[in-house]
Amino acid sequence: MPSRRRTLALGATLSTTALAGCTALRSEPEYLTLHFLNFDSEPHTIAVEMLRADADQHSDAVVLREQYELGTPPEDRTAEQHTEADLLESDRYLVRVHLDNAPATRAAYQYYPDCEASERTDDVLFIEARTERETGDRYIEFKQSRCTHSPGWF
Repeated sequence: MPSRRRTLALGATLSTTALAGCTALRSEPEYLTLHFLNFDSEPHTIAVEMLRADADQHSDAVVLREQYELGTPPEDRTAEQHTEADLLESDRYLVRVHLDNAPATRAAYQYYPDCEASERTDDVLFIEARTERETGDRYIEFKQSRCTHSPGWF
């Protein structure tokens, strides 16, 4: 029969090993997906720049500077879609967007991750090109996924 001291040592070792596995799972980074939608009747090139919020200089802050082509919506859908899955680690970003064919149509959004790793909700930022119905003016709208404890859309 094992001694009490040996049993306690074995129990402590197993507990430490089990807990180490749990904390390692939580330390895996979450990733951000960008989902582009074009609700406008014209195709657009969307220019996106994402900046880290904690950088001291602009050159250090830029984590993404890309352009994405969006065609016109197909007749059977209300929007043309393009997705860049798991593009960046989910973190705080300043997101700046403009339409290349309409440079005055620009917008900025401060993205904050909303979900804990344990909630298993994907972090998604929706960037939408839209047209004002009455004036025909184009604009950009942002939405992001929210966790169950968060109040709705922005």
